[in-house]
Amino acid sequence: MLQKRKLIYAANTGLWHEISDPNFGQIIIKRKYPKLNIRGFEPKNTLYPYYGSGNEFVYVMYETESRIAAILRDRNNWLLKVGRTNDIKRRVAEISQSGPNSLVIGMVFKTNSSKALEIFIHKRLAIEGRKYDLPGRKEWFNSNLTDIHLIWLNFKKNER
Repeated sequence: MLQKRKLIYAANTGLWHEISDPNFGQIIIKRKYPKLNIRGFEPKNTLYPYYGSGNEFVYVMYETESRIAAILRDRNNWLLKVGRTNDIKRRVAEISQSGPNSLVIGMVFKTNSSKALEIFIHKRLAIEGRKYDLPGRKEWFNSNLTDIHLIWLNFKKNER
């Protein structure tokens, strides 16, 4: 028997719900999915959350589809790109024009040593076996924003 299924987001609870409509009129909630929050990261009144200070930037971005798939499969990790730039506004503009896969900036670290921070994050994720090889793409990892934020905190602690 064919059933219509939909996925809806309930803003009041922060949960995603899979609903089915077997009789095309009766809604039955089949499954609740995890909250769409990134473990304590509150969006600031900016385009992306940022941490630290400096004139250079290390950014973490991801494809929206990858994040949604992780939510639906109740997984803590999804594909993230960790890169660096000296002009984050230009990089955001480049990313937003990059094609059909909608890329989102997850967080940005301001620093005066972007190369060292980027290498630190890359090495740490590679040691943990989180490097993800995608043909024609570089710097992608299977991780999450919380873990990368913790790596950044560790970098800052070691920097002192």
